[in-house]
Amino acid sequence: MQHALAAAKELGESARVVSIPCTERFNRESDEYREEVLPNNCRKRVAIEAGVPDIWYQYVGLDGKVIGLHRFGLSAPGAEVMKDLGINAQHVIEAAKSL
Repeated sequence: MQHALAAAKELGESARVVSIPCTERFNRESDEYREEVLPNNCRKRVAIEAGVPDIWYQYVGLDGKVIGLHRFGLSAPGAEVMKDLGINAQHVIEAAKSL
């Protein structure tokens, strides 16, 4: 969340941060609720996932981007690992601006 919040601050008022800690629960919500959280008319979406990112493509759509890990095996302090793997606010900002 800290990377999304930092990126949103830099991107300005038009940026919105949504947290979906449980996709199964979110998917069980009503269509109206899901539309309120992720409006269909918002096509510029970036998802961040420190684990396997594939599940997030259903939420960002064809026009969005997913920042995540497709490999394992890096050992270092967490902040260093995330920066090295591109999971940081700057990478989120770059992804959002590229949409």
